[in-house]
Amino acid sequence: MPSDKRIAGYLSEEDYGLFKTALKKYDVGESGLIQEIVHAWLFANKLQLNQKNKKV
Repeated sequence: MPSDKRIAGYLSEEDYGLFKTALKKYDVGESGLIQEIVHAWLFANKLQLNQKNKKV
């Protein structure tokens, strides 16, 4: 049974080019780089949400 926590998305042409460049530069697999990007994005959003909650 598939997980409910899957994330799907599509990159713009510009972002896809940057993604391919990052794959070569950091010498990681596609799934590894995707995990790092999503982790960083979620962490940044969590920090922003925490800051907004403190101001209220």
